[in-house]
Amino acid sequence: MTGRSVASSITGLLIFTILLLWSSNVVSADDGDFDISEGNIWSFDYLDGVTMQSSGNISASDGDYVNLVIPVSNSNTSSTDSSWSFSFGYGGQWYGGNTGILLGNQSFMEVEISFGPISEGLMLCKLEIDNSPEYEISELIVGPNPVNFTSAGDANLVLIGQPAHVGDDLTASILVHNEGQDLNSVRLELTKNDGSLIVLGDLVSISPGSSREVSASFTALVSGTQPINWKILSANGGIDVSLNGTSYLDVHESQEIVANIEDTSWTLDSGLDLELSLSLSSGVNRSVIISVFMKSGNDYSLYQSLPVDLNPGIRTLNFKLGNPDASRLKISVSPDSWISLSGDAERIIELSPPLISPSIIITDISPSPASVGDVISISYILENNG
Repeated sequence: MTGRSVASSITGLLIFTILLLWSSNVVSADDGDFDISEGNIWSFDYLDGVTMQSSGNISASDGDYVNLVIPVSNSNTSSTDSSWSFSFGYGGQWYGGNTGILLGNQSFMEVEISFGPISEGLMLCKLEIDNSPEYEISELIVGPNPVNFTSAGDANLVLIGQPAHVGDDLTASILVHNEGQDLNSVRLELTKNDGSLIVLGDLVSISPGSSREVSASFTALVSGTQPINWKILSANGGIDVSLNGTSYLDVHESQEIVANIEDTSWTLDSGLDLELSLSLSSGVNRSVIISVFMKSGNDYSLYQSLPVDLNPGIRTLNFKLGNPDASRLKISVSPDSWISLSGDAERIIELSPPLISPSIIITDISPSPASVGDVISISYILENNG
């Protein structure tokens, strides 16, 4: 079917057979009495383009012929006859203009239409009641022939990394099977509803008869429920019509870290002790980096750093920091490979080292009295009255 344009398919190769199961009458009538069934319940039967026998497939392929049955009901069997028109839509243009009669004295009718061969792509089939606003449209997705790539199992995209928060990395994945005869490559494309690209995954080579995971990774940037349009692409075509669709991703606001210094104490014996509480808002477990900085003079310098895993809720940590030579302490809690709602959590406190006010009490001098040349031993008590 290569080289066939849409226009030539419609004007040159499209064959219509209109089968009416009733005889003609005078056309006129209250056209509002007729109701066309919804497009999703129209009956499509696909015929192999070579044998002209029903293929039994549930989807159409390039080169097929189609037998279409459209039910139409009439709510007023006392009305006079009306007429219908059938047309095709390609790329925003409509072609056809085929018409038939609707009998006003029958409550139910079926319009039977045969056409083909059809070409790969999206075709719109429209039936409308003349001189009335009544119409219905059904989409017909025509797949390639032959089909090289199909889904291996469910034709559903899997989104890995949920529940997701803003800033989280996710991976979209689907298992694809190569039922063709040659080694070929495919990739996964994700787009927004406006057509803008989210991500184009790496090429994945699949051997004949094999199945492989085809994936693409992206970052959740906004909160809310978002449609993710996806499709499998191949430079050589042959992609089954099931390998595309729309999945929905629910993204929550970023989680938040709150840090508070609950208590500090500094003694000469124990040094500087600090009690820190960390609060992580509801969501998933997160990793953070806690950094302790000391300021001496005009600059902060890193004094201590450690990774910590947090569960949603409150966690208390104790730090023993010795006797630093510093006038100010800063604690910074940073997300490790994720985004916090308020960024890093920081707390700063002024430091006051223990006051030293020494005093000496002499308790004994020996010998007493002492003579020239004696070795004198003095016993004393050193106290800090700070």
